[in-house]
Amino acid sequence: MKEKVSIIIVTYNGLPFLKKCLPTIFYQTYQNIEIIIVDNNSSDGTAEYMNQHYPKITVIKNEKNEGFAKANNIGVDNATGEFVFLLNNDTELFPDAVERLVHAYKPRSILTAYQISTRAKHLPGRVGSGVDIFGYPYFDHANPKRTRLFYADGAAMFLTKNDFLSIGGFDEKLYMFQEDIDFSWRARIMGYNIRMNAM
Repeated sequence: MKEKVSIIIVTYNGLPFLKKCLPTIFYQTYQNIEIIIVDNNSSDGTAEYMNQHYPKITVIKNEKNEGFAKANNIGVDNATGEFVFLLNNDTELFPDAVERLVHAYKPRSILTAYQISTRAKHLPGRVGSGVDIFGYPYFDHANPKRTRLFYADGAAMFLTKNDFLSIGGFDEKLYMFQEDIDFSWRARIMGYNIRMNAM
């Protein structure tokens, strides 16, 4: 039996994005997947739409907008898979994305997936990012090979649930943004590797 992958998607009034994202998950070549939607008290009918069209998806509706970091922690706490794949709601997956992540995984590592922007088509794809001497994230779009990978982007982060919890999850004081840098930094200190996976 293949290990289960729990895909966790945090959303806040992002129903139009979810309508494009979810079908790409259902067409994955890797089959042992559960989907957890953590809804940060959306007012666009997200929870109702999920219940009507995707009753098998686990939907956790927060009573208020808890932010990206805490909502992901809630999703991971409720995940039943060995692996967790944190995914932004405005993403779409290639059909073999999850299968390639599972096959590329190595113990004590965090995978950051290759991302291609459909809105800024003039920019090359990127995988994770670097940080400058002040800890500020950067990515050299003109020459991606000059960017030294430092952290896994929270928009598409893949690791085991146990490792996510052992590292301490996202710092909930970082309501939104930089939580993935902080998480990856702590992971590196603990001896984990941040690895890229071209998708």
